[in-house]
This record gives sequence, C-alpha cells and structure tokens, in this order.
Amino acid sequence: MKKILLLLTLVATLSCPQAYAAKDIYADEEKPAVLSYSSIMDDLPLMPGMREIPESVVIFDKPEGRIASARAENIIPKVNVTAYYGEALPALGWYAENPQVYVRDGQMLTIRFDTPTSVLFELAPAARPKP
Repeated sequence: MKKILLLLTLVATLSCPQAYAAKDIYADEEKPAVLSYSSIMDDLPLMPGMREIPESVVIFDKPEGRIASARAENIIPKVNVTAYYGEALPALGWYAENPQVYVRDGQMLTIRFDTPTSVLFELAPAARPKP
C-alpha cells in the first residue's frame, strides 16, 4: 500500500510540478523595498523608485563646508517625492525651511525638480546670519 501511495505522489509531482513548487513568501503581500542612499551624503535616502545618476555627482570640499550635487531619475509624481522627503528628512534631524529646502548642522539641502523625471539634490553650507 505504501508503494502505491509513493508511486501516486511521484506521478502527481511529475505531471503537475507547479502544484508542489516552493511558494513565494511575498506572493500575497508587497515585497520590501531596498533602501539606497545618495553618494553625496551618507544619510540622504533615495526614495524607493529613484536611481542616482553617477555621472551627475559633483562634490567640492571647502573650509566653509561641502558643496555637492547629484541628480536622481524617477517616475514618481512631484507631490509624492515632496511628501516622502517631508517625512524622511525631519526624522534624520533636518529642519524644513520650506518643502524643498532643509537645514541641519550648518548645511542646507535643496531638492529641485528640474524635469518631470529628474530630481536634483544640492548640498551647501547654510547661510549664516550676519552679526
């Protein structure tokens, strides 16, 4: 009897392998996004769906502070990008001067939307008030 059951199981597996295939653990839920960061700042996250363009990166280290810029491609609506950074950057210690300008530790980060599919991140020393 055991031989017959084993034979039936083997025949069923060979004739219908997808029925016994390993189940994708994320099939019924959203797969987790892999978080990546900009090359101009260690803790500047790139919104999931964005890709930094390596040849666009420019960095100058000066006594007054770092001046840097990088462009990222995206197909995400501007309003979603603004909302994402409006939540992510304050959680990392940035103070929002407006939805596209953030200040922290003497640095200013500006987020510009120069085309519908491109975001430019610019980092510069924050303007210091005159005494």
